[in-house]
Amino acid sequence: MSQVFFNPFSGAAQNIALPQLDSSGQISGAMIPDDFDDVQAFPTLEDFPNPGTVARIYFPQDSNIPHRWDPDTLSYKPISSDTDGGEF
Repeated sequence: MSQVFFNPFSGAAQNIALPQLDSSGQISGAMIPDDFDDVQAFPTLEDFPNPGTVARIYFPQDSNIPHRWDPDTLSYKPISSDTDGGEF
């Protein structure tokens, strides 16, 4: 399943794959890379801290699309195989 997402940081629309949820409505731990040690939820993407923290997963509760902080671009990147090439 995928969803079109408007990235307010770049101004671009992106078609990203949504993570699969388990029976409790949560993202399966198998989908979270081992090098991530913390997950934080915020009401929206705009509520994420700036700067973010590497090795942390951020969830905006309005879209539930996981993001990571990219220290190279100083921006949040959605976590999906479509946008990260499968790399976290």
